[in-house]
Amino acid sequence: MRYCKYETVLRKVKTHDIRTEYNLRDCKSSIDFGLRVMRLQSYPQEHVVVVSLSSKLDIIGYTEVSIGDISSAYLSPRDIFRTAILQNASCVILYHNHPSGNCKPSKEDIDSTNRIVNAGDILGIPVIDHIIIGDGRGLSLKEYGMM
Repeated sequence: MRYCKYETVLRKVKTHDIRTEYNLRDCKSSIDFGLRVMRLQSYPQEHVVVVSLSSKLDIIGYTEVSIGDISSAYLSPRDIFRTAILQNASCVILYHNHPSGNCKPSKEDIDSTNRIVNAGDILGIPVIDHIIIGDGRGLSLKEYGMM
């Protein structure tokens, strides 16, 4: 009976499999993935996406976990790590867009990222980066020492 319960949960999670050869080993390839594959710069409101990665940093899948308004979106550790656990991820990368086009992170972006990084440390699923996508460019919080 328990197995059926979890099987149902797995089917309900909206995941998108990546069949390309993307490997997110560096900030440049991570930003490129957000721009070219997920096309986060094209949304008129903030979207939060979690990319689940294997231990070799190959993409398992990605899941949109939150849609906000034009200036904010809620980053829930519960939603982020639920999909990571269901996809059997070794680590994750967070993405969100700024519809204004300005990639500069807000204080709330940095605070919520640190909260999620701490939750990932407890769960044993590290958050290896948080990418903010703007107009045709992106910013890695890891690269700029903000996480």
